Amino acid sequence: LECVETAKPMVPNRLVPFGDIPQTGTGEVYGSGFKGLDEGMGFSFVIPELVIVTGEPGSGKSELTAIIGANLANYHSLPGAILQFEDRTVRVRETLIRYAMSNVSTCEDNRQAAKDWVDRWFRTIEPDQNLDLDQDYSLAWLTETIREARVRHGCRWVVIDPWNELEHVFDKNKNEASYTNDALRKLKRLARAHQILLFVVAHPSKEGGQKKEIVDMDLYGISGGAAWNNKADHGIIVHRPDKSKNDVYVKVSKSKDHLVMGKPGICRMQYMPATGQYRYVGM
Repeated sequence: LECVETAKPMVPNRLVPFGDIPQTGTGEVYGSGFKGLDEGMGFSFVIPELVIVTGEPGSGKSELTAIIGANLANYHSLPGAILQFEDRTVRVRETLIRYAMSNVSTCEDNRQAAKDWVDRWFRTIEPDQNLDLDQDYSLAWLTETIREARVRHGCRWVVIDPWNELEHVFDKNKNEASYTNDALRKLKRLARAHQILLFVVAHPSKEGGQKKEIVDMDLYGISGGAAWNNKADHGIIVHRPDKSKNDVYVKVSKSKDHLVMGKPGICRMQYMPATGQYRYVGM
């Protein structure tokens, strides 16, 4: 009698109680590994997420994102992939090796151990060598590459760096803003489906790059419109006012859930290239 009375319809309603929706996510929460963010702002990544990282050229946004990935591997045992289209693969690898030699206990001052650690936890591509010259790095190509990273290599986070180097082709019925909105929506669905952190590094537009003070910078300065801010779960802005120095300002301009992901704010750090570390200076 209980089975009959509690039976579910074969064709369920579109509107259902919250308890009837399967929980596909695990609610995994991970710190960034940076004291200024984690302790100062209560910052945490919650898988799945779309994380937008921006900043003017030369600010160090690619370096910061790579080190975040290294922290995820080192402190949380999360393998990942770095899809780097502008920088040389060897340079990114050297950054990770220096990080491992200074921050991973099993690799301390041991270059070969550091190399092995990098090969174990990271995947990447070399577009100019491993792909056909006619290969378009389109949204479809990106989608398949992210799926490969997750399914074949077990990656829990993927960095796309930079967004501007992908082939963005949209029909005459769309403008850049509507294309960007649709593309980011698809990437968010992909992140949910595969339960990953998806980092997108994007250059600011000409107008957005002219803002000189970190307090004035936001995700609206990226070419493509408001979708960058609207679709982001976390928005991170990197600013280095004096390129001759290693002082870096990191601004969390958006945090979708202040209770779990932390609150927006700005912290000042100093990047030490020799060790791949960011030393917290202050808020």
